Formats: sequence, structure tokens, C-alpha cells
Amino acid sequence: MKTALSILALLVLLACTGAAAQTSPPDAATISPRAPDIALPARCGRVGALYRCNPVTNEGCDGAHGETCDVDPDHGFGCYPPPNDVVLGGDCNIDEGPSCGPKLSCVTDGSNPDGTCSAFCCGDGDCPMKQKCIANDPAFGTLGTCR
Repeated sequence: MKTALSILALLVLLACTGAAAQTSPPDAATISPRAPDIALPARCGRVGALYRCNPVTNEGCDGAHGETCDVDPDHGFGCYPPPNDVVLGGDCNIDEGPSCGPKLSCVTDGSNPDGTCSAFCCGDGDCPMKQKCIANDPAFGTLGTCR
């Protein structure tokens, strides 16, 4: 009992002094430390909404070092560390990797995490020939993937 109280006291002391007791690893998947300050093009996303990066252009991420912008449940979009090296049309897995390169998203049919890397888009002009930009959520805007 005394040991349990000592551990509890230490945790309270650490919390009060600002030193964090790490009980689980930090979310290393999203490494973009900067504040959201990037808007998507008009009609592509919510008016006035700011994000850490632009998935269509990869702006905000360090693509030269393998970072790629993709959906981040906490911030809308965030920069993910490498490896992100699957090319357009390649096989990907949203849970375990491999992950898609910059300007691409792993598109699945929802039945399993395996998918295909497709280009992010705001309109048909962002897509390769004969593909259309299919909006992820029309209520959000035209942001989607080329199919």
C-alpha cells in the first residue's frame, strides 16, 4: 500500500511541476508541429478552415524528406513521416503500410485496409486523363480522389 501511495504521490508531483509522465507513446504518426495556417482552394474545403497541410499540393510538409500530407483525425490534415513511397496506382494499407507518396491517398472500398494510391483532387483538372475527381464528402467541399 505504501508503494502504491508513493507512486501516486510521484505522479501528482510530476503533473504539478509540468513534467509529463508518459503512459503511452506520443502520436508519432503526425509530426507537423506547426499551427494550422493553410487553406484549401475555394470550394475544395470548408470556407475559412485552416489545416497543417494541403493534401492536393503537399504544401506544409517536407516532401524532400519523405513527408506526405494526408487525413489526420485530430487536425483535418497532417504531415506523416516516411516511408511514404507507394506511387500512383500502387497497393497500400491504411493501417499497417505501405503508405502512399505525396499528393496521394490510400483509397479502399471500406471492407479492408488494403487499397490503391489515388491522387487527391479538388476538381477534374487535378486528375490524370479520363479520371474524375470524386468528392469524399460533398458537404465538406470538392476535395476527393481521382478515380
